[in-house]
Amino acid sequence: RMQRDALVRVQATGSYGSVFSVGEDGVCEVGLIDPVADDYSLKLPQLTLEELPWPPAGAEAALIERLALFHLRVRRGMDVDHAFEAYLGRNEGGDLELWFAPGASRAERCVTLDERGEGLVREALVGLRLDAWRSGGGATPSLGSWSWSAEVIGDGMGMAGYGRAVAAKGLAGVVAALARLGLPVECAPGDGPRTCL
Repeated sequence: RMQRDALVRVQATGSYGSVFSVGEDGVCEVGLIDPVADDYSLKLPQLTLEELPWPPAGAEAALIERLALFHLRVRRGMDVDHAFEAYLGRNEGGDLELWFAPGASRAERCVTLDERGEGLVREALVGLRLDAWRSGGGATPSLGSWSWSAEVIGDGMGMAGYGRAVAAKGLAGVVAALARLGLPVECAPGDGPRTCL
């Protein structure tokens, strides 16, 4: 039986998502991780979903080497203007494209990565440690605090984590890499990731 928060591949479309809920009838509500999806979520039979297992110890490098999708969402409580989402995904030609959505805007494609850009991303993602954040890392929520969630998918495997007011190890390095690729984002000391528009 599929679990809530499982990362999945939708077999019919090849898109990726995260399971929001699993019904008694085997129908799953899946939140799509796709910057151009018309629907935020879909209800799909479990049989049409391929679950992406967490990589076994030592396999994280293979996942990142064959990166299919990276998604980072940052929320800033009531401060919508400094929130953002960044997506890295493969286009039909196999190249990694970077998409960005500042604040409450829709995501727009920013750049297709060259070999140097892909190397920069891979190097940053190798340092991202999501293991301790699979269930949120245990931070107490408060209205004014910032929060983040991230998914990394590749080589038929997936990793995901989320947290509030505390960043996962390596998250600042990922944000710095996104900034070097041209996104208007920063990790302010003691204040977490934000846009700097």
